Amino acid sequence: MRGHALARTDQPVAQAEDAIDVGSLRLAGRATFLAIGTLGLSAIALALYFGDAGEVFGPVSDVLVAASFALLAPAVVAVRRLAVGAAGRWFDALSAAALGGLVVAVAGQLLLVAGVLPLQGSFVTLGIGAILLVAWAAGSAVLAFRHEVPGRDVGRWSLALVGLTLVTAVGTPALGLGTAELSVVFGIPLLVASVGWLVALARDLLRRA
Repeated sequence: MRGHALARTDQPVAQAEDAIDVGSLRLAGRATFLAIGTLGLSAIALALYFGDAGEVFGPVSDVLVAASFALLAPAVVAVRRLAVGAAGRWFDALSAAALGGLVVAVAGQLLLVAGVLPLQGSFVTLGIGAILLVAWAAGSAVLAFRHEVPGRDVGRWSLALVGLTLVTAVGTPALGLGTAELSVVFGIPLLVASVGWLVALARDLLRRA
């Protein structure tokens, strides 16, 4: 009986994996790996900007951040399709919100570089995109531990990302540090969690391809 129960539990996941083509999974996995590179380069460019290496590194960092968000769209779509049969409409709504957040974040960064949107406005658009993406990561963690779609490694890193995001959101106004100091105190741990999450997500998608 236990074996039959497990078979029934795994059936929706297997059907979902059959529903998404290998090319889409590979695209999502590779794009996510590329997002790790653009995210790392954006952090380096930001450090150079604050280190007075040149004003040009500010816009470079902004463009790389926009690229990082854009490259995550295929992964959101892929996980949504993998979760068919395992997740309810709540994850459909969360995935749609995450995609909308990615669009807002990318548009905000590009408008900032173009001089159309002020810096404070870009903080709002970037914050909206980040919050919706982290909320999606939290939802994917629920699926990871219940249905292993995505895998549990992704779920663990998702929880780390969500936790550090909450710590950053609470600690930033509480400590009253400057931008450079905040980048060190909160930015580095959050960057490590983000990279760990992206690596786990990319590997999981490629493993299923």
